Amino acid sequence: MRNKLGASSTLCKDLRVEDQSGYEKFFRLNVNQYTNLLNIVKNTIQKNYTNMGRALPAEVKLGVALRFLASGDSYSSLQYLFRIPKNSIRKFIPEVLDAIYNGFEDYIKV
Repeated sequence: MRNKLGASSTLCKDLRVEDQSGYEKFFRLNVNQYTNLLNIVKNTIQKNYTNMGRALPAEVKLGVALRFLASGDSYSSLQYLFRIPKNSIRKFIPEVLDAIYNGFEDYIKV
């Protein structure tokens, strides 16, 4: 279901190709910034398999996390948009945010 109807396989791909301004509004990053960020965090957030089968791709996890930051949407709302259970979203968003923080630790002062 996620591969056919989820935002990462439909809306995000369409925006990336056809409406880069819309893509930037959706994620608050342009395509190059998103790609660079993905390269920084991919090895940290990508898992191959889980007990339930194939793991979510790093691209999807990053997209959900960025949409969460950009919109402030609830996990329930993101669940329907991306077709990912909210309990999974609840688990991986902190991991993605930690990976972003660690990837930019030299540039972030708290």
